[in-house]
Amino acid sequence: MNKVFDESCRVLDNWHIIGDFWTIKIYCPQIAASILPGQFVMLKVSNDTDPLLRRPLTVSRIYREEGAISILYRSVGRGTEIMTRWKSGQRCSVLGPLGNGFTLPEQAKSIAVLGRDVGIGPLLALVDEGAARGVMVYAFLSSRYQEVLEIASFDSCSCEAWFFPDGDKWQCGPFLTRRLEQIATEKTLDQIYIGGLCKFCPSCSLVKETHRIGTQRGSEVQVSLDQYMACGLGACQGCIVELYEDESQQRKGYKRVCKEGPVFRSWEVVKNG
Repeated sequence: MNKVFDESCRVLDNWHIIGDFWTIKIYCPQIAASILPGQFVMLKVSNDTDPLLRRPLTVSRIYREEGAISILYRSVGRGTEIMTRWKSGQRCSVLGPLGNGFTLPEQAKSIAVLGRDVGIGPLLALVDEGAARGVMVYAFLSSRYQEVLEIASFDSCSCEAWFFPDGDKWQCGPFLTRRLEQIATEKTLDQIYIGGLCKFCPSCSLVKETHRIGTQRGSEVQVSLDQYMACGLGACQGCIVELYEDESQQRKGYKRVCKEGPVFRSWEVVKNG
């Protein structure tokens, strides 16, 4: 496991995208040097007890040479609302890198990523890493806001992206998986990734259909779970979810999203068949 740092960091930029969507860029050289796509940090938003707990936020992009990371986040509560008021130069404490991120096989030639709204965030660093290694990336991204889709700018000839504006009502991703299945039929995909599945939901058709496609095509599917956390270190047991323990799915057990995750294999999350 990577060494965990508790850095005193500096906000470089914090811009409003649209609605309750924001992106923050933070100078944290120790974390930026070692964090991996899919891992997260715990960000302290107040020096007093209101709010008391840090906020878990998954890295969106990694700027190793700059010593910085960026995070796509939503203002959904007291802590993240405080973050929206931060200006360039604001100091904050950031704990990380935490959890297990996505794994990209050394010999991978092509991968696919799927995400919606804030779930797009955890995929961006993975796409950047894959493209830098010459991996062909097929991205299927959806949002109610065109402006959120526009932050997923991939300046690489190794990436082909499809954007799906979905209006105000999320249809649980059938349009993403239909297009994914077409690509999976035409191409060989070494891995498939789902970003930031909001509120652990094993019945979500996005995950079930992606798992089915991956199983049929021999592609491992990795799923990033977005779960409420208190400590982010595995001590409080507050982010436990019930998952399958073996690929035959004969046993179930409990795992901590912060420690054993937040990235899991789809067979752990979704029942076969």
